[in-house]
Amino acid sequence: MKRKTDDTSRTNPMITAQEAEALKGDLETLKDMAGAGDVKDTGYSATAQIDDICVDKDAINRKIHMLNRQLEQHKNQRVTDPRKRDQLYARRKELEDKFRECIESWQDLGVIRRDSPDWAPAYKKALERPRYEPYISEWKRIGLMLEPDDQFINSLDKFRK
Repeated sequence: MKRKTDDTSRTNPMITAQEAEALKGDLETLKDMAGAGDVKDTGYSATAQIDDICVDKDAINRKIHMLNRQLEQHKNQRVTDPRKRDQLYARRKELEDKFRECIESWQDLGVIRRDSPDWAPAYKKALERPRYEPYISEWKRIGLMLEPDDQFINSLDKFRK
């Protein structure tokens, strides 16, 4: 017997404004492809010159439906309640304090040779990074909840020395 999963524990994926624009472009392309049999100037012809090509319009329509659903979820992801925003800012600050020391510096990122004296500390930070990755992921998710249109809100560059 199949167990029913709890939908409340699942979280919707958060996307940036740039990703939303890319999804809109993909959506327009798929809509043009789905209407390839119609007579209009879309760049796709109703008949293919190669006999082996087959267009699965049902699969394209499913993809269109999925992209529309993702865009609809993206529309409502910004938190507007002032009390909830204050809580999110506090949690984000708490997470920053947890992972700030593990973020690689610009010097660490530039090390490529093993005989460099900076290689050992950079390698040590790289090995410790997976331990802090859940904190960084939650920090980024909260950033998207606060300001989904700000492309620099989740930039780790501000922690690099």
